[in-house]
Amino acid sequence: DLRRDHRVGGTSRRRIPGLSHGDRSTEDGNPDLETGVLGGRPDLVTLRNLDRLTGDPQVTRLKPFLTAAWWLVLTGWIAALIAPGAAAMSAFTALPALGVEVPSHAAFFADDPDGAGRFAAGFVTYPIFLATDRIQLVLAGIAMLLVLVERGVPCGDGGRGHRLLCRLALLSASGCLAWYLLFVAPPLATSLHDWRTAVLADDASSAATAYRIFDPLHRTAERLTTATLGSLLILVAACGFRTGTNPRKETG
Repeated sequence: DLRRDHRVGGTSRRRIPGLSHGDRSTEDGNPDLETGVLGGRPDLVTLRNLDRLTGDPQVTRLKPFLTAAWWLVLTGWIAALIAPGAAAMSAFTALPALGVEVPSHAAFFADDPDGAGRFAAGFVTYPIFLATDRIQLVLAGIAMLLVLVERGVPCGDGGRGHRLLCRLALLSASGCLAWYLLFVAPPLATSLHDWRTAVLADDASSAATAYRIFDPLHRTAERLTTATLGSLLILVAACGFRTGTNPRKETG
């Protein structure tokens, strides 16, 4: 049961069993660890975040696994963003330099051999980007599931400001991904298909029209990808900073 700790100005303070002295003290900057009992009526004051402080026993036992899963998700998500970009840079640089041509669209790029190489590079890298979209969707879903299980961002328990930073970074990454998947990827895929069809048919007019739609969408996709990656890097830095500190020293 709760044990009486000390009394200040008629308001008693009670300790929570199982918490260290450094964790109990409101003077150490953690007011959630004590509750005042006014006039002997504990029902007048509610202990904030009691379930979070004492912890669900099952969640507590799973904590190391949840933390490991969280870091794996973040690492995989960042890798899924970087890998296709690196592959695209390599393909769009190497194939034009090699003078790669595909007979089916050689006539369209008769005066633009570098364009023929870039067109071929697009066919090579497009399946990678499609796979990346699916991987990101799965990893983002797992990240949200972990947040629900933990009732907060894992490793995001370093204070109100730290929790806010972690939540905003995760919401930013998820929001950018959702915007891309819902509003950018579908018309981007359609315009790319139309452009390729026109190129293969040697229809310069239709190809130009489709490319005018495709190009701004492609630039938007690049910006959203960059924003997603930046948000994840901020989240990793925030979580890593908290993991590298000693909560015991911070609280007492």
